[in-house]
Amino acid sequence: MGEAGRVTVGRRFRRARRLDRSRRGVVAVVGTLLALLVFFALFGVFLTQYVPLWMTEDESAFTQQSETSFALLKSNVDLQYSLGGPASLSTPFTLNSQSVPLLAQPTVGTLSFETVGCPAGFYSTNGTPETPSDCVFQHMLMAVGTATHPVTDHPFNDTSDVATVQMTLPNRYYPMTSYTFEDDAVFQTQSSSQQYVVVPPPLNITHFGTNTTVEATYLGLFGNSTVYTSQGTKDVFSALKYSEPYSSAGRFLTSGNVPTLFNFTFEVGTHDVCAWFSFLNATAHTSGLTTTVSATAAYYSLTGPNGASPPPVTTCQAAGVSTYDLTLTLHNISYATVEYAGVTISFTQGGS
Repeated sequence: MGEAGRVTVGRRFRRARRLDRSRRGVVAVVGTLLALLVFFALFGVFLTQYVPLWMTEDESAFTQQSETSFALLKSNVDLQYSLGGPASLSTPFTLNSQSVPLLAQPTVGTLSFETVGCPAGFYSTNGTPETPSDCVFQHMLMAVGTATHPVTDHPFNDTSDVATVQMTLPNRYYPMTSYTFEDDAVFQTQSSSQQYVVVPPPLNITHFGTNTTVEATYLGLFGNSTVYTSQGTKDVFSALKYSEPYSSAGRFLTSGNVPTLFNFTFEVGTHDVCAWFSFLNATAHTSGLTTTVSATAAYYSLTGPNGASPPPVTTCQAAGVSTYDLTLTLHNISYATVEYAGVTISFTQGGS
């Protein structure tokens, strides 16, 4: 009888021990699940809050670095044709942003040199493109505004298609941005309707009393069309091809060899129509010139896809499809100089 009681008690004790171990196992599993939930919650906050903030800062720095490279490229080109050398200069372009290790890949940009040209060619009479809507070009003209003038009138008139250096930054967290080096100016596009002149071209207008002078540059870029997309750094080389100054001195004279007033036309075909229009209009207006037509006093006229008014937003949005013709004419000016230059653009074979 006593032996049976001891057996029963032993069984109960073993059941109690097994139940106690089972409860400890459940607590361990629940604790592990709660720890995992806390970890994934914190990891989710990190992914959704900290990583985008980190990448936004990296892509913003990447964009600013690209802008600096374009400004340096323009500075090198201007230095070369202004001083007649050095014969060749290099400008480094970083093609990728920083990244978040294991969590976010770097943003990779595309650097290109495009020489599309004007497929339909130019009119032989006035030098303008036959189809301006598919042509990036520049046209510069010095001439008198009347049909009758002495044979001593020697106008300056040149037109050519324009090659461009472009870089596209397909940012994922920061606004997508592209830069263009065109007609000795740097433009930024952050969306199809936001275009800015980052570094303006050397177009200077000085108006004082009855004298109005203009300084401009007619820059041609030459080379083979190239597209480069990769991580690392790419060097862009600019090699001076030619540089020659032209001026209006002695070009526009009366029959008595007295200098007479003439007109200066600055015309571009471009995708960056909104940025160009704002720059040209501001440059002419801040010089003191007005749009009031006069037979003897200096004034300016600016025409574009919307006449003399700023281009509509829809025109800016179509920038990637069509080019637009903008013409700034300065009437009755007394003196003008043009730096006529050419530079060859090339890329390094590899990257670093």
